[in-house]
Amino acid sequence: MNPKKRMHPAPARYTAVLRMAAACFAVLLTLMLSACGSKDTAAEEEASITSEWTCVAFTTKGNRTSRDDAGWDSYRDRIPDFACIDGKKCAMSINGRTRSGTVEAVGGGVYHISFEKNGDTFTAVIKGRTMTITNGSGSANVEFEAE
Repeated sequence: MNPKKRMHPAPARYTAVLRMAAACFAVLLTLMLSACGSKDTAAEEEASITSEWTCVAFTTKGNRTSRDDAGWDSYRDRIPDFACIDGKKCAMSINGRTRSGTVEAVGGGVYHISFEKNGDTFTAVIKGRTMTITNGSGSANVEFEAE
């Protein structure tokens, strides 16, 4: 190749176009990767036992009823409710009766709830924004979502 040979002006234009295309590609790639990596932390944040809970379903004797069911409103006065303000004491209403209890953290989102009047022990398991409380025999459970 002769060093004194002049380059045609067209390759210079192609080089500029290629540089611009590469820059656009880099910007698009950055935007795509940043969108893929972003998380909705509110949705994935682990709820705690002291969160405000709303009942979304309950199961008794193998029959599951959820708030999506047509008959949900007929349970209005009996829908379970749960509250724990300090992580130690709690109150749970089932069928219109409120029972007081104590909460013991087991670990990994698992809690034991001992009710004072009759000594029943329930297990609460929190996964993400959902908590399931199951009675000692396993025959009934209540599902809550954190607000």
